[in-house]
Amino acid sequence: MDRMIKLFVLVMWCAAGTFPVLAGNPLLLPEYVREYRVEFSSQEEAAAATMTLSALPPGKNVLFSCRWDDSNDRHLKTAEVMRETGCPGTFYLCQAGPNYYAGTMKTLVDGGNTVGNHTLSHPRLTEVGAARLWNEIFENRYLYEVRSQLPVTAFALPFCAWRRKDDPTAAARIGKALRHAGMLGAPEYFRDQAVPYGYPVGSFVNSFLITPGDREPDEERFFVEVEQFLRQGATHITLGMHSNHTPAGLEKLRRILASCARRSDWHCCTENEAIARISGAAFTRVEKLHADGAVAVFRLTGPTPASLGWNAPLTGCVGDRRIELPHTMPMPKAIGLFLNRNNLSGRLFKCAERVPFRAGLFLDPAGSTVLRLENTGGVFCSATSGILRLPGENIRFTIPELEPGRQAVIEIPFHADALVDGEIAVAAELDVEAGEEIYRLWIATRGNFRE
Repeated sequence: MDRMIKLFVLVMWCAAGTFPVLAGNPLLLPEYVREYRVEFSSQEEAAAATMTLSALPPGKNVLFSCRWDDSNDRHLKTAEVMRETGCPGTFYLCQAGPNYYAGTMKTLVDGGNTVGNHTLSHPRLTEVGAARLWNEIFENRYLYEVRSQLPVTAFALPFCAWRRKDDPTAAARIGKALRHAGMLGAPEYFRDQAVPYGYPVGSFVNSFLITPGDREPDEERFFVEVEQFLRQGATHITLGMHSNHTPAGLEKLRRILASCARRSDWHCCTENEAIARISGAAFTRVEKLHADGAVAVFRLTGPTPASLGWNAPLTGCVGDRRIELPHTMPMPKAIGLFLNRNNLSGRLFKCAERVPFRAGLFLDPAGSTVLRLENTGGVFCSATSGILRLPGENIRFTIPELEPGRQAVIEIPFHADALVDGEIAVAAELDVEAGEEIYRLWIATRGNFRE
């Protein structure tokens, strides 16, 4: 009898911050626990079974994504070629305007693509001060999450610039801002960026990036580099990076993408999905609980799909079989922003999105923030974990259970060096479980807190 996977039960979910610091989840992403039952042909086989995790879907050897930078309308033609060939991708956007968000960006997202972070205004990050560096990365992340209604986990460097010969601290400064802003990966020319960025080893997802030409892609060059990277063991390859194609260039791009889509052992996906699969497999721990006759029961503890940025199944490796392990938590139904523009104390704010809450964040420069959250819906909200994101520190906290109409007030202290000089954005990131739905809330304030 063929082995098969059965969803057993969602046991619980909770913040990684309520667990000890574990090597399996070095970024302390919010976690949950679930169990799976795997049926075998005999009791002996079930008793001996073990499971490991893979980032690759069953039958696949490569995750293939596309990277397209900057906010321009030429992306629409690129996206049409991607749609026709079955190759979704990620568009790394800067700030634009309402018409762009309602038009081009919405079309890109509706077509199955995701938005990546390319900073607010495309500066050379090696040349800006601490406050601007933080705002360029962090504000662009949460603003595009609200606009696209999708998590933003992937980042692309403006000008591919992250090092300076006269500033040996540049990479670490950029990495610190990325880490505290919650970015999980970047398809760049430079691989293994975790160490220079200051991330725990192996916790920042990189890709093998190929740029065969922005106007008329060089097909031969692309496939030569693909073979070179495959010989190096590449399992994640990205094509990019600007939508400047001529009409002839679009046809060349079409042939390249169609060839990639035809590769039976390649999985074409967005960068969100690639990051979710790679980080999900790396950060999730597997424990075999017991064997019940011919059924082995495994418990998985790892990041929620919302924290990973995509609802991508994990792949369980059991003997010579590869089994899809679907997440048992949903992605956010909606993402809302509650902005306290003038850092007013004691205030609650509404948001434009359909989110059944009011919320506010006040920062006291003396060393604490006060977060207020009111449940304005008709559904009970479970205890919720959150992350207070500041330039120099991430702080985990917990919001208690909230019945309809009730309000929670949480004081969250921080260290003095978590702030920087200049006007900055500060925000709490919450994934709230309301009944069977998840809502992501960005509760933000802004100010020059060191004046």
